[in-house]
Amino acid sequence: MKRYDYLLFDLDGTLTYSHEGIYACLRHTLRVLGRPEPDDKTLRKCVGPPLFYDFAVVLGLREELAARATEIYRAEYAKTGMWRNKLVEGAETALETLKKQGYVSAIATSKAQNFADGIADGFGIAKYFQAVVGSGLDGSLNTKAAVINAAMER
Repeated sequence: MKRYDYLLFDLDGTLTYSHEGIYACLRHTLRVLGRPEPDDKTLRKCVGPPLFYDFAVVLGLREELAARATEIYRAEYAKTGMWRNKLVEGAETALETLKKQGYVSAIATSKAQNFADGIADGFGIAKYFQAVVGSGLDGSLNTKAAVINAAMER
């Protein structure tokens, strides 16, 4: 007997191991900006939250610099970072089983929509989801709650 009909999944750290690409792109961005590179413990705090938050709050950049850092990061992530990623072992099998059992699933991630779509498609898991919802490059859906609400509306 199914207890739920709808399932929401995060992407980073839930369906994929993404930290390698994220860390590399954060380090690249900080090098370009002439900023010191934080240790892995600090970078770990940047996996999951919205990108602007990472730069402004976790890494302490002022607003204008955090906005520039976000642009630099996204350009590098599009080229290299999103592909320095791998599916969590067993994730695809679990998703396939859940779909066969009649669950309706969606991805709700703070990652930008274009990257979320690219990763879901590129790693062959998009077919298991009714919707893939990420934040907007324009600043829309900039909180996890907004992304979750949008995913539930689809």
